[in-house]
Amino acid sequence: MKPILLEIEGLQSFQEKQTIDFEKLSEYGLFGIFGETGSGKSSILDGMIFVLFNQIPRTYDNGDKIESSLNTLSKILKVYFKFSLGEDIFEITRIYKKNSKNEIKPANPILIKNGDIIASKIKEVETKINEEFGISPKDFMRSVVLPQGKFNEFLKLRGVEKMEMLENIFALEKYGKDLQDKVTREKNYWKEELEKFKNQRIGKGDVDLDSIESDKKILEASKNILNDLIKEKESFDNQLSEVKILKENISQLKKLQEEKMYLLEKKEKINILKNKLEKHNKALYYIDSINYLEKDVKTIHNLKISLEKESIEKEKIYKDILNLNNLSINLESEKKEIEISLKNLNFQNKNLRDISNFLNLLISIKDKEDFLKNYIKENSEYESEITNLQQHSISLKENLSILNENLKNLSIIDNNTIQKISLEIENLKIQLNSISDKKINKETLESEITIIFKEKDEIQKKFINIENEINIINKNNEDMVLSLLKKNLKEGEPCPLCGSIHHPNSTLNEVLEIDKTQLKSLELEKENLSKKLIQFSEKLFYLENQIKEINNFLDENPLEKIENLLSSKENLLKENKILFENFLKEKEKLEKEIISLETNLKEIPKKMNFFTEKLEKNNEKINIIQENLNNTKNLLLPYTNKFENFTIETLITEKKKLENDEIQFEKFSKILEEINKKTSNLKESSTILENKKVQINSNIKNIQQNLIEFEKNYKIQNEELLFKIKNDNFINLEDVKNSILENNLVIDFTKEIETYNNSLISLTSLIENCKIIINNRDISEEEWKIFVEKDRNLTIKIDSLKKEISILENNIKNAYETLEEIKEILFLEKKAQEKFDVAEELLKKIGARKFVKFLAKRKLEAIVANASLRLEYITRGRYNLDIDDNCDFYVVDAFNSGFKRKCSTLSGGETFIVSLSLALALSNQLQLKGKTHLEFFFLDEGFGTLDENLLNKIIETLEDIRKEENLNIGIITHVEELKQRIIRKIEVFSPIPGERGTLLKQR
Repeated sequence: MKPILLEIEGLQSFQEKQTIDFEKLSEYGLFGIFGETGSGKSSILDGMIFVLFNQIPRTYDNGDKIESSLNTLSKILKVYFKFSLGEDIFEITRIYKKNSKNEIKPANPILIKNGDIIASKIKEVETKINEEFGISPKDFMRSVVLPQGKFNEFLKLRGVEKMEMLENIFALEKYGKDLQDKVTREKNYWKEELEKFKNQRIGKGDVDLDSIESDKKILEASKNILNDLIKEKESFDNQLSEVKILKENISQLKKLQEEKMYLLEKKEKINILKNKLEKHNKALYYIDSINYLEKDVKTIHNLKISLEKESIEKEKIYKDILNLNNLSINLESEKKEIEISLKNLNFQNKNLRDISNFLNLLISIKDKEDFLKNYIKENSEYESEITNLQQHSISLKENLSILNENLKNLSIIDNNTIQKISLEIENLKIQLNSISDKKINKETLESEITIIFKEKDEIQKKFINIENEINIINKNNEDMVLSLLKKNLKEGEPCPLCGSIHHPNSTLNEVLEIDKTQLKSLELEKENLSKKLIQFSEKLFYLENQIKEINNFLDENPLEKIENLLSSKENLLKENKILFENFLKEKEKLEKEIISLETNLKEIPKKMNFFTEKLEKNNEKINIIQENLNNTKNLLLPYTNKFENFTIETLITEKKKLENDEIQFEKFSKILEEINKKTSNLKESSTILENKKVQINSNIKNIQQNLIEFEKNYKIQNEELLFKIKNDNFINLEDVKNSILENNLVIDFTKEIETYNNSLISLTSLIENCKIIINNRDISEEEWKIFVEKDRNLTIKIDSLKKEISILENNIKNAYETLEEIKEILFLEKKAQEKFDVAEELLKKIGARKFVKFLAKRKLEAIVANASLRLEYITRGRYNLDIDDNCDFYVVDAFNSGFKRKCSTLSGGETFIVSLSLALALSNQLQLKGKTHLEFFFLDEGFGTLDENLLNKIIETLEDIRKEENLNIGIITHVEELKQRIIRKIEVFSPIPGERGTLLKQR
């Protein structure tokens, strides 16, 4: 992993956005971040860890509780981080915001890989970061980025926790539980396969070659019997065929004779049909003549009806002529009366027009005067509004002046005080942690002193255990484990033992060499146990001095006093925060009120302009209306003399009277016009009726002549036709008509007669043919049943034998197939048993996570060896590192007869250099072997506890690591000597209350 760009805004003392260009900063490999205590240096690491893992380790904040890490003057906490992993470029953004209720809520983070968004929700980003990094946040802070308070955590880890961390970082799970689960699944799989093959074999049943041969003999005998039966059946079938033909013909003869008897019973019906057809044909000859006569009857009837209608119409026309004459006389009388009424009406049209004009002018003058009154009233209201607005403007200005004065007088709360108190609280917490650590160290030292007295017995026991361990080393177990490791390794993947990515074929001799090395190591340890007894007194003296130093420290720093001071500072911080929040709220309230007043003041001139414009427009309208009123009054002058003594009411009454006379005149004029139209129409109608009268008289005469002629002709033709049909045996004309058949009946009758004749001829012929074939022979029903029963028995025997033969053939075939299947199952069962035995044996060898513990310990040994080299170099050969059987660290003091010290007894400076050596060794292993390729390392504490010589030695070590391992190393410190030695750096300037937050300058 390699950082590229980091942007921080709103995190702790970072109020404004600050940007760090890591590509430029890490140009020379080693870079520094410098600034005063409390300036915000460590917040840079906090931002990096926060954006990746949603955690801030120094304040123990995480995604659910982030309030204390948000800058008090910011409404947003935003961190953007761009970095590379191998060839891939990643960008991640994480944001927290304050909402309207002043609650801090997270926005969805965004993770981008090579320009594409791969996660946009909190859980998705967490999963993807875990997939890409392969290490947890805790492991990241123990080995890569070492923030304040976390630097020596790896050093203090106990054996089990340390092993779990190594398993996680170096992906050893696949050699532990994963491998055990895999082998268990393999064993269970082959166990199920064995059970399956056994059940399959049992399910096939007992099959042998003797039973197959016996079935083959039975099959041969059955086939011979079948051939004999088939021959017998063929001979009998010829016989049966002849008997069957005879029986069918006898049966056919009986049926034909019955059909003929049934047919002869229909002969009488057929004769009736023939008579009907003959009478139908005769009737067809007379039907046309009958139809003509019927037409003449209809014509005579129609002429009589027409004559009757014309007579009725004639009477109606005579009545209409009489009515028209009476109506004409009445209209003439009405016309004369109307003309007299019109002459009597004295209508004065001119007077009506003058009165209307005079009235309209008077009404117009009244309307204009009403408009003038309304506009004058509106002007009065507008003037009143303008006066009110002027007074309101003066009042608003006075209130605005008061609010501005209040804002100036508002007491200012200094945010710098809050940050100063927060820093004091952090220092007190660190002091409390230090006291707690000292107490734990004291308890540990006291425990060690107690243990020393028992250590001789323990060493003796350990001596016996070592001898036993040498005897029970199982060479096969070691061979199997190493063989399994070799089998699982792939070219290009790191070896968990040596870290190499190339795996040439190893030999058994190499495995044996490892066993010999272990034996030598155990023998050497056995010799060393005796030497350790000499060191008891020296070690006891050293431990007692350490306890005295701790007691002096605890006396100088009483716990109760520090806790009381911490409690008072925390209460003071809460009070200052409340005062600061109240100050901000009051300030915001006053500013809002001032803005509101200023807005209202700006609106007043607009309103005054609005009412002024309205006033001017109304004055223009008043002038126009006044001018129109004067003009209307001038138009009234010509009518003044004429209607001088009239009031408006009398004028309206006179006007209505004249209007009524006008309406009456128009009414009579319309009535007269209607009468004239009706008179004209009556004359036309009279002429039409006279013409109809002449026409209808002519029609009646013609109809009477035609009727006489048709009646005469009908009588002659009717008598002639009756004479003819009686000669052909018809009773009357109706009898002739009834004899006519419908076409479908004629066809049906004809077909029925033909069918009868054809059927009779056919049946007679068939009966003769059957008699010839039978030739006076006969077969009884009992004889026929004997033939049928024999045929059925032969067929049943043949079918039954065929089925038996088919079953025997299938049984023989299936038996051979089952034998082959059983052979295959036995072969597979044998292979499965071999696989099961291997898996069971392998599971015994790798159970209880023995293999992964073995690999993790080897890893830890490699890390300790690397760290010892660095520690020896830094301390000029005095100190190196070692681990015990529980994988706990010890510092070996070469200048004190190789005395081993527990890490809990180290001073602050000693703890720093040991922790640094371990962290560098662990990081080195990660860069070479881990699945996440790291290219940087951060340190954030400890340099202030070192003397000048040790400081120079550590800087030289860091520069060598940077050159040899191509590793970018960042140092966060306030030590001035380091600032002069490091070329690329960032200077961190403390925030200025009320002006800005933390400021970064990259050099």
